[in-house]
Amino acid sequence: MQKFKFKLESVLKMKTLLEEQCRNELGKIIVEKKKIEDEIERNHRHIDASYAERESHLKQGQSAAHASFYPELAEGYRARIEDLKKSAQEVEKRIAAKKAELNEKRAELKLMSNLKEKELTQWKKAYNKHVDQTVEEMVMMWDESKLQEEEL
Repeated sequence: MQKFKFKLESVLKMKTLLEEQCRNELGKIIVEKKKIEDEIERNHRHIDASYAERESHLKQGQSAAHASFYPELAEGYRARIEDLKKSAQEVEKRIAAKKAELNEKRAELKLMSNLKEKELTQWKKAYNKHVDQTVEEMVMMWDESKLQEEEL
């Protein structure tokens, strides 16, 4: 009997590659979101640092014109943070969409794997039946040859 060969093996491999590619894309999107979150945190630290710098300069006798620059700087950082938060929301939507796509690809891959397992089980049953039948024929031939020897 022939060795087991899954007829849709190439399709299974393709689905595996597509699922892996989707996982990689999801990872890239998550990294992008993490970069945005890090930049938001960095901007918050810049705001805190600018206010601390302003306080230290005011204690040293800084001019009012120079001191008025700090609120505008902080406002610029806040505007950037708002833009980054909007970007983070968009990236979060992309992550959700990619997760849904990944779940779909995993379901397709699982379906193909189950189909392969089912065919393998059927092949094993057929193979075992073939082996049992061959063994039975050999035993019958042996019994017949033993009977012929006894008759002689």
